Amino acid sequence: MAKFQQPADGAFMASKNNEMVNAASLVKQKDFKSPPNHMQTVIDGMQMFAYPFFQGDALKESIKDFFEQISFYGNKVLKMDKELDSKWYNAFRTTNEAILSFVLMNMAKVSVWSGKEDGAGAQAYFESIAEQCMSGQVPSAGGATATAPATSAPA
Repeated sequence: MAKFQQPADGAFMASKNNEMVNAASLVKQKDFKSPPNHMQTVIDGMQMFAYPFFQGDALKESIKDFFEQISFYGNKVLKMDKELDSKWYNAFRTTNEAILSFVLMNMAKVSVWSGKEDGAGAQAYFESIAEQCMSGQVPSAGGATATAPATSAPA
């Protein structure tokens, strides 16, 4: 938002998030081995990335609501009373708390298009950053990328 002027249509920002929500929902519906409460917790957490569509008090209230929604299915994960599942949920919640904190501390920056470049270029830039992230690269402010360290899931 600091790079571009506001584009005429910002729907492209929601497309990747919607794509990921739909993919996760499909896994939840069709893969009976996937834990449904965990999957719904992740799906609910994806709403945290809708903040560019809100400003001012609406942003503040919406992001708080999105964060609180994570707890509904997250509490069901905790009630399973399994150590790895509880650790997973607590880490997921902590990550989303950091997103909430970042957005609330930077409300004036994250909800305002203040850049000088034509808004028409925002979509290509956004899609490029999204592709880098999806392929495991970490985009930097200067445009260079680094590969994210490999991680393994708990056994």
